[in-house]
Amino acid sequence: MSYIYIMQLIYYLSLIPFVIYAIRHYVIGSLAIIYHIRKKRANNHSFYDVGNITISVIIPCHNEESVIGDTIRHLINQDLPPYVKGYEIIVVDDASTDRTPDILKKYSELWPTMIKVIRKEKAEGKAKALNYGIKHSNGDIIVIIDADHFLERSTIHKLTDMIVKGKAEIVQGACVIRNETDNILTRLIATDYYGGYYADLPGRTFLRSCPIAGSNVAIKRSVFEKIGLFDEGILAEDTEFTIRAILNGYEVKYIVDAKSSEEAVTSIRSYINQRRRWVNGHMNVLKKYLIKTILSKNLKIYEKIELLLFEFIYTVPIVGFFSIIFWLVIYLTHINLGTNVIFSSIQFGLFMLLALFYELFVGLLFAGKLRNLIYLPLYIIKSYLDIIVVLIGTIDFIMGRKKWIKTERRKSRP
Repeated sequence: MSYIYIMQLIYYLSLIPFVIYAIRHYVIGSLAIIYHIRKKRANNHSFYDVGNITISVIIPCHNEESVIGDTIRHLINQDLPPYVKGYEIIVVDDASTDRTPDILKKYSELWPTMIKVIRKEKAEGKAKALNYGIKHSNGDIIVIIDADHFLERSTIHKLTDMIVKGKAEIVQGACVIRNETDNILTRLIATDYYGGYYADLPGRTFLRSCPIAGSNVAIKRSVFEKIGLFDEGILAEDTEFTIRAILNGYEVKYIVDAKSSEEAVTSIRSYINQRRRWVNGHMNVLKKYLIKTILSKNLKIYEKIELLLFEFIYTVPIVGFFSIIFWLVIYLTHINLGTNVIFSSIQFGLFMLLALFYELFVGLLFAGKLRNLIYLPLYIIKSYLDIIVVLIGTIDFIMGRKKWIKTERRKSRP
């Protein structure tokens, strides 16, 4: 076998993961359309207003002076349903060194029966702070909110309604970027979020692989009692908990109308630091649950395939990186792989690009943000930045680095 045939074989094998994930984009995008059609037909505002439920909101924070006050105010002003007999906001101060403790003290003094501040003297990361807060909570339902998330007035009601009705035990809400117009990067991140929260998550509810996204999520206390708290040894504690819950027979329900907003990073450096942490944590989740997912008896075949694709999601940019190297070698060495390979590469490239844009289009359509389609050319450029981020995060994983790099904030608009 000549080296030409070997190179052609490598090329065609490299197409396999891209084709698989392209099909996944088409499927999820189409299922998202069904989700939104069903939602429009259903009476989504028929709430269940009886019962006696206690809700605990847990906010882990470290040096969040620029946003924590606004976050608490949005939680204080929630339109709580009649079935709530107790409502507490627990802020776990993870050894903040800025003005965060002073701000928290002010609010706890203004609302002593509602707001509880727990101070940790050593910063140990989000997962430990969350677990610390859960252990000190009294709620039948635990709502997890990041320190920069501003909730709409009805969000707590919408998140907990399905749990009170007995239709869910874990419910994830939607999130949008409130500083979208800051610069090109924030516009691209916002576009990502529209695709994620209005297409990806809705579509994945049909495949029983909808994840919790780390914030704006309600979890019944009994879930923690059965499968344990968040894994403190993994940076992507939300992804780890998602996989563990699904493998234990739970399903994450999704409510697109339970909305919050968060602040996107505004610099390339902050973007890389944030996303490399996500990649590192996700790779550890893959390592921990790959075999367990394959051997799981709680999943149907299509559910198992989808969960495995979710676990392997960050390997696709790695294959993309080596594909770039492959074509660079071909170009520099003037190897002729034949016109069939060249034409097929163009065809498959368009097929995969259209798959990504299809799901993104669905998200933008139902988010009412079709004007963001003008950013698609820049979105392609951003994909190369994402490849670099994934490579850095993967190296962090291989080297065993698990340091939490805090996301930088600026003063947010309420």
